[in-house]
Amino acid sequence: MILELHFDNPERYFLKAWRIEFPLCLETIIMNERRNIKPEEIELIAFLLNKVGLNTDEYPIADFVDEYDGYVMGSIGLGNPEVSPYAGDLLQAKYIDSDGKDVAITLTMDENGQLLDLDFWKVDFSKLITYPKPDNLFFEEE
Repeated sequence: MILELHFDNPERYFLKAWRIEFPLCLETIIMNERRNIKPEEIELIAFLLNKVGLNTDEYPIADFVDEYDGYVMGSIGLGNPEVSPYAGDLLQAKYIDSDGKDVAITLTMDENGQLLDLDFWKVDFSKLITYPKPDNLFFEEE
């Protein structure tokens, strides 16, 4: 699904998905909360980078992150002040939350080759219950 956010009229913000318009209020658009990165997030990002032969010297981890959607599923923007558009996934891992639900975890980069997001997608869109540890992840090739 491709979503587009439009600001073409200051009186009306809307989201287009599958050619259907959904009116939005400004509170819906402002959904990020900036905070310090947590140690378990640093550990997970460093592990994922290492899994694809990269390191935090090549892809530095910012001290501050932006929580997406109230941190319900755990997704964060990786605080790059000069963020550019999404360029691709560095790696995707799978995880089973403590409620037995599958979670996809994706580390992404931007067009400038910097870390962009650590995205979590839980199959039923429910809240992430237990933050994953590297030992609990599995990968397609395994």
